[in-house]
Amino acid sequence: MSTARVQKNTAPAPALLNPRTLSGRIELRTHSIVGLATAAVIGMRIDLPYGLRVGTVIAILLIPVWLPTFVRIRSAVVFSLIGVAAVVSGVVLTSIHSINHASTQSDTLSRSVMIIGLIASTGALVWAARAVGVGRMCLAFSVGMVLGIPFNLSDQENAWRFTYSIAIGALVLTIASLSGRLWVQLAALLALALVGAVNDSRSNSAMLLLAAVIIVWQRVSQSVIPGRRGIGSLLSLVVAAVAVFLLVQSAILEGYFGEATQARTQAQLDQSGSVLLGGRPEIAASTALISEYPFGMGSGTNANFLDILSAKMGMASIGYDPNNGYVERYLFGGAIEVHSMLGDFWIWFGLAGLALGLMSLVIVIRGFWVRMRDHALTAIYAYLTIRFLWDLAFSPAVSATRLLPLILALGLVPLLVRRTSETDDSHAASLTTVPWKERRG
Repeated sequence: MSTARVQKNTAPAPALLNPRTLSGRIELRTHSIVGLATAAVIGMRIDLPYGLRVGTVIAILLIPVWLPTFVRIRSAVVFSLIGVAAVVSGVVLTSIHSINHASTQSDTLSRSVMIIGLIASTGALVWAARAVGVGRMCLAFSVGMVLGIPFNLSDQENAWRFTYSIAIGALVLTIASLSGRLWVQLAALLALALVGAVNDSRSNSAMLLLAAVIIVWQRVSQSVIPGRRGIGSLLSLVVAAVAVFLLVQSAILEGYFGEATQARTQAQLDQSGSVLLGGRPEIAASTALISEYPFGMGSGTNANFLDILSAKMGMASIGYDPNNGYVERYLFGGAIEVHSMLGDFWIWFGLAGLALGLMSLVIVIRGFWVRMRDHALTAIYAYLTIRFLWDLAFSPAVSATRLLPLILALGLVPLLVRRTSETDDSHAASLTTVPWKERRG
């Protein structure tokens, strides 16, 4: 039986709507249309001034619609409160450090708006998933991402890596997951990994291959070890992740993915002894800054000369030459950017930002665990989880938050179902642990 068909999934009706009446059916249809449209617009990521996006504005306007659903999830409430605390903390820290640092008010505003938008967008997507089902919500979001490509064009030479890979990949994997067939999901993952590999998208290709390993492992273990599994399952997945990483690295170094990719990977190994450190020297810069400012620096604070010197020394300690203009132009050209979502949150919003990143991790891992436990992992969910873990450590917060509302919503939906089952038995019958795809017959 397909992993996507393990459990029955009907799109659950919002509370208090009676689908047996004409008004109830009309209102249900309206909820479905609004839910799909909202998910698509959030996925499009159309920018407005000061960090606002069209999807954020719509999600905020829909607060009266999605808030009653969202507050039923304890983790969602905790996440939201931490997010609000992070915004306040970022403003306060900026004010404190203004004594010996320059600051940029527009950065304070845009980064505060980013967090508020993250909360609102996640809440809207949780409600949309309840209104139309998780699979349809994911499909609408990924279609929106593809439609939003013209609004997010990059001037980088590698268009696939920087512009198309995530949007098209999410759409292809969502469609493959909705098919409910393991071979279709594997074919999609392997095809996308191959395209990424020949376009020097090494990290994303490795994520896709690991997602393929996970869903195959799930199918095999489902047959060999029926029922729910324990911590050994997660440990075996960690081993699989390390194996895939080493396999991809070895294939690159052997030249299977082109000479340019081979040369760049070898240079990173020679430079720092590690592909991760060589490819992400910003880790050393963020570690140096956080050690200097463990309570954070503020969402609008600019680095001073001593901060830049400290970051350069940290990068030099791993064999990276920081005197190439990159540190001054990108990392500290304006307000600080350390190319790590967790690092950015910590430096911008202090301990509340660190807590926000860790709470996101808890939500995503718990959602992954629930689906793995229930043999309900799909290609898109496995990939999004791996992508999140990478972004948390190695991607700028601004770009990492592109997919964050979606993966957070997917992690929160099972908790909504459990909470609903505890408090509303009459409605719980129409909800499922993983409302991904309707099973017919």
